[in-house]
Amino acid sequence: MEDMKFLAADLYVWNSACESFDGELHLTDFITPIDFRNLTIIHGSLVISSTNLYKLPTFRNLQRINTKGGRLGLVITNNPLLMDISGIANLSYVVSSESRIFLLQNNPSLDPTLQPEWTFQKDYFISMVTRSPSISEDEIQHMTLSIGLVTLSVLLLTFATVYSSGMDLLYTIRKATSKKRK
Repeated sequence: MEDMKFLAADLYVWNSACESFDGELHLTDFITPIDFRNLTIIHGSLVISSTNLYKLPTFRNLQRINTKGGRLGLVITNNPLLMDISGIANLSYVVSSESRIFLLQNNPSLDPTLQPEWTFQKDYFISMVTRSPSISEDEIQHMTLSIGLVTLSVLLLTFATVYSSGMDLLYTIRKATSKKRK
């Protein structure tokens, strides 16, 4: 799914596997494996889980997560070793200094005492993710637009100055030429 953007509270049905409540979007039991590429969470949270070992989402091509102040949670049930998370290691950046990325794992096959509790695997996941820059994409776009407008203004002012000076010089030359002819 390329460039998937959504308001978590507004998205209710997608791929017959979505639920939205309390500002969170839950994707569960996928009909087909989903290939996330560029994912934008406008607000709220995205929780991805799967109880079907044959229909796990893949993060192989995950390149960017833009949470814009939200958070991304990966809830992996059953055996996480069967889930392709190789893309996480190649994650280029996470845009939001306030976002929190975490991995929750419920794996009764490895440790029956964990069920039904969720374990917080922070070190396993955060160590693989590039830290968030302090400047968001919107701020970068705003700065770029501002710089462009300033540059354009300077160019127009320079052109006006050169044009005015050129016209003055041309007027002086014509005046001097007309005096010589007389």
